[in-house]
Amino acid sequence: MNVVLTVMTGPRAGVRMRFTDKAAITIGRSKTTDFHVLDGTMSRVHAVVAHGPGGWYVEDQKSRNGVWIHDRQVKRELIDSGTVFNLGHETSIRFEVEDELRTSSASFSVLPACSVCGRPIESVTDLVRSPDGRPTHLACRTLDHLIGTELGEFRVSERAPSLGAAFFFRAHQPTLNRMVLLEVYDLPLTSQPGFRTRLLEEVRSASRFVHPNILQIYAFDEARGISFVAMEHFRGERLAQVLEQRRFVKIRGALQVAAGIAEALRYVGTHGVTPSWVSTAQVLVSEDHDAKVKLFEDPTPGGEREPTAREAPYAAPEVLAKSSPGGEPALVYSVGAILYHMLAGIPPFEGDSVAEVLRRAQRESPPALRRINMKVSPALATLVDDALARDPALRPATLDLFLDRLKQAAAPIR
Repeated sequence: MNVVLTVMTGPRAGVRMRFTDKAAITIGRSKTTDFHVLDGTMSRVHAVVAHGPGGWYVEDQKSRNGVWIHDRQVKRELIDSGTVFNLGHETSIRFEVEDELRTSSASFSVLPACSVCGRPIESVTDLVRSPDGRPTHLACRTLDHLIGTELGEFRVSERAPSLGAAFFFRAHQPTLNRMVLLEVYDLPLTSQPGFRTRLLEEVRSASRFVHPNILQIYAFDEARGISFVAMEHFRGERLAQVLEQRRFVKIRGALQVAAGIAEALRYVGTHGVTPSWVSTAQVLVSEDHDAKVKLFEDPTPGGEREPTAREAPYAAPEVLAKSSPGGEPALVYSVGAILYHMLAGIPPFEGDSVAEVLRRAQRESPPALRRINMKVSPALATLVDDALARDPALRPATLDLFLDRLKQAAAPIR
């Protein structure tokens, strides 16, 4: 029988150990324990997890700060697979009997129902536990228990719109008396091999840039076993969400957003950084059409990030085909595709997969912009067509040239 112990929160969050055919497992900060957890608020031998006549139980070993389950201090308590118990002030540990999970998955069509959506959990890999031990789908998990609490030097106030796989919250930083945006990464993300290292590299690279159209990064930190990035507070929505809700964006607003994105990309280019593409999911827009680009992305398991099917309409064909790493003509294509979507209400090319989007971009032309939106001027329509040219050599060669033509196209608009 395999028992798995996972540190959910605390200094060693993410540590996971499997014990095979072991009837008693000692836990503490001493290196002589079976499950060594370096937490100063724990005793040297803090607790033991053992199997007895009634099943598995956790027992306090006369520790200084006790063993807690559901905010209740226990001396000796029977536990089930999935139980989370707290040791000391910071560390929580999830107990699982691996064989029981496998048997349950093999013998029945479903695992326990999700405590959030109520639908059955059909795969062990999709099963995560909330801090109080409740089963949830990986996609249904929330970190709402952080609201109203301290995360490092920040006090979390409310949830904010998501910009990726992580969770976003608005928070107050008392030391500087300012609001910030927190991007919070919990255990299912940070436990992926190499995730934290790649995330830190992304954040370090993006933190160099200070520009009106770039979401500025303040800090990267860890607290309570959670990694998070503190960024400037910006009250806006993801452009992707705006476009899902409305068919058209007013022309002047669309031009302002497109110019902001191009200005941000031009700025990072002067510092030697040239992304391969930018999508509507990376752009925040305010009601006044101010735009902010989020430069760093959540790391992917494979290490190198590629466009998803939802991002593919904004990536140049040569980038999707992997025949070129990109460059300024590819970024001109990205901005042109975003501008087309804002003006037309649809992306230039759509598909259920990256391959389908690429096939259409290589063989078809996008629907004529002025047939969809007659308010678009001929000069603006021509600029968007040029930016979306299949051949990179036929596009405006630089973002500077694109911005100059964008300003000329905007001049007649009142």
